[in-house]
Amino acid sequence: GGDCIEFNEKYPDCKVDNPSSIGDGECDGEQYNNEGCGWDGGDCLVPGFPACHVDKPSNIGSGVCSFGAYNSEACGWDGGDCLAFNVRYPDCHSGGDCASFNASFPGCKVPNPDRIGSGVCSGGVYNSRECGWDGGDCIVEGFPECHVDDPSWIGDGDCHGGEHNTEECGWDGGDCIEFNNKYPDCKVDTTYWIETFDCFGDGCCDDWSPFYTEECGWDGGDCG
Repeated sequence: GGDCIEFNEKYPDCKVDNPSSIGDGECDGEQYNNEGCGWDGGDCLVPGFPACHVDKPSNIGSGVCSFGAYNSEACGWDGGDCLAFNVRYPDCHSGGDCASFNASFPGCKVPNPDRIGSGVCSGGVYNSRECGWDGGDCIVEGFPECHVDDPSWIGDGDCHGGEHNTEECGWDGGDCIEFNNKYPDCKVDTTYWIETFDCFGDGCCDDWSPFYTEECGWDGGDCG
């Protein structure tokens, strides 16, 4: 009895399941993050943005544009993270309908729309026809039908397998032509570095797939 007297005096309108969570140094969000509970005893306050009340203050100024309440004037447009996105799509913040974004990419449903057209290929769900191949970020110059998550690998001087070594991608921008001529039926996954990979043609027999096959010349001759 009496343990909650001090708490009730300080937060008379704060009704939460675990009062000990108030002011414990961690923003617990939801029922704790309100004016009656002092914004979780101050744990949910965002430095520099006193009117910004979100459940994950660490998202503010994290370098990644977060949406909803984060991308608002009170939160400094997510601490500045959403400024570039807001310039491109000015109606897609503070409860806007995102008409400009949806008009450009009507079928694009992604967790972070700000990554579309950011200048960096985000790959995965962003690299789709509906999302304009990540707003153009994943398009490979000279190979319009080449859709890979690492476009910088195309024509970088190293032969990459899998989806990079295809006709659409110009046989990895030409990097795999010599390899394909030597081993036309050697199919190596994209995670392997072909011929520049330490285990291929290094004089040491690596007797495991995909190197140790007839199609791959028994590890580039190492196992012959």
